[in-house]
Amino acid sequence: MPFRKQMMILLIFAACLMFSCAKEADNAKQAVLLPCYFGSYDANSDDIVNVDEFMDATQGYTKQQPKLIFDRFDINGDGKITPAEFREAMPGLQKDQVYDHCKKRCWWCSNCCNKRR
Repeated sequence: MPFRKQMMILLIFAACLMFSCAKEADNAKQAVLLPCYFGSYDANSDDIVNVDEFMDATQGYTKQQPKLIFDRFDINGDGKITPAEFREAMPGLQKDQVYDHCKKRCWWCSNCCNKRR
């Protein structure tokens, strides 16, 4: 591939990435967004999110009561969220626009600008 063509592709990629991240930063200023990844809630890295960890990670979120969101993730009702429960509940919460910001944004990557948020 000629150098000029490679540079053009790189510039287009960088411009799109900057636009996407800038748009996300503007949205984040308007409202508190919930983290998209399980690890963001798992403060002690034990692969289980308890109510306290979830409430700490969702401080300032006002779109819906965080406890109600926790209850939707806690599919089996045992008072904790496992990675499997998190994955299973996420599509429904995206559909209800609680986690709609976690959907794919860009054609070139699966989770643009959302790393460990």
